[in-house]
Amino acid sequence: MDDFDRPLNERGRAAAPLMGRLLVERGLVPDVILCSSARRAVQTLCPVVDESRFAGTIVITRELYLVDPSAVVELIRRAPPAERLMVISHNPTLEALHAAFSGRHEPFPTAALGRYDLGVAGFAELGMRAPVTHAELFCP
Repeated sequence: MDDFDRPLNERGRAAAPLMGRLLVERGLVPDVILCSSARRAVQTLCPVVDESRFAGTIVITRELYLVDPSAVVELIRRAPPAERLMVISHNPTLEALHAAFSGRHEPFPTAALGRYDLGVAGFAELGMRAPVTHAELFCP
């Protein structure tokens, strides 16, 4: 099976609804979700949306599949206006992006949720070396 069409594994199926609930509990429900069009990413998106009662804009794109972290930053820069934005993508991209934003190199496992308070006025100003005032990682 092609990696792009690979389904979400059992761990991901169990963790995705938990992450949706965590968004609600922590007051982190986004306004916009950018999601890879790979099968497992979309299968993650659905329970996250259901559990968080997400009612914003969803952008599903192949541009988030196996790309450099700088390409993710560029997609975020072009995203619809939002106060909070979520990216559902893949490793090693997300792990590298987490390291760039948090300054910490740590594992970013399946269904992990990274939260970053960025010191920019809007996502259009985001860069790989964005000033981060807060970073944390939630793992299922």
